[in-house]
Amino acid sequence: MRSKEIAGGAPAPAGGAVIAAAASPSPPSPEAEAFYAEALRELAGLDVPFLLSGTYAVAAYTGISRPTKDLDIFCKAGDLPRVLSHFQAAGYGIEIEDER
Repeated sequence: MRSKEIAGGAPAPAGGAVIAAAASPSPPSPEAEAFYAEALRELAGLDVPFLLSGTYAVAAYTGISRPTKDLDIFCKAGDLPRVLSHFQAAGYGIEIEDER
């Protein structure tokens, strides 16, 4: 791979855009941060094992963050009905992506 390409042969962003984004990430709004924190407290209160994924997981493992508008969670298939019914009863909007 040449130094000006990233995996798959795509050209690297001009001017170090990736490094600049990592160095000065856009923090979530206070309202968004409070919403996500409350959702995670709700989930933790269910005593169901789960994994946080998406933007927040990437930020935790790499230090690179970006704006987001959702919270991505993985749980065991058997726990899903309990998690969904809890969040629906609490008034949260739910989206499920199933690629089967």
